[in-house]
Amino acid sequence: MVSLNQERQNKPIYIARELAQYGVPEAVVMEILLRKGCFKWLAVRRDLIRLKHQWKADLTYLNKLLALSKGYRDLRHLRGRWRLEHRMLQQYYGQVQRLCKGPRAQAPDNDRQAVRFLARWREQGNG
Repeated sequence: MVSLNQERQNKPIYIARELAQYGVPEAVVMEILLRKGCFKWLAVRRDLIRLKHQWKADLTYLNKLLALSKGYRDLRHLRGRWRLEHRMLQQYYGQVQRLCKGPRAQAPDNDRQAVRFLARWREQGNG
């Protein structure tokens, strides 16, 4: 059996194919996942990861700007703004990074059954 961290993820078709092994038609699973918002969440997750990468690139660019502007008097008035942007981007980047790199074994806090399932699953030595 493959461990949780080695399972393929982030595509609804993976769920549909796995359930098809138990006799559930792929089309039915795909429609249920779509209606329950799983498609949207997986798309948003991908967008969050892209956003995280963009913020990382922006931080790198701001770091270079700050380093290059140190010796120039006429850029001094911009350095304060760049530092503020840098601090804000670092904060947002860190928050999104924590979301994206969190553990796979999580349950939504508004779904008590999922939370209980996850607790039982961990008690069995899976987590």
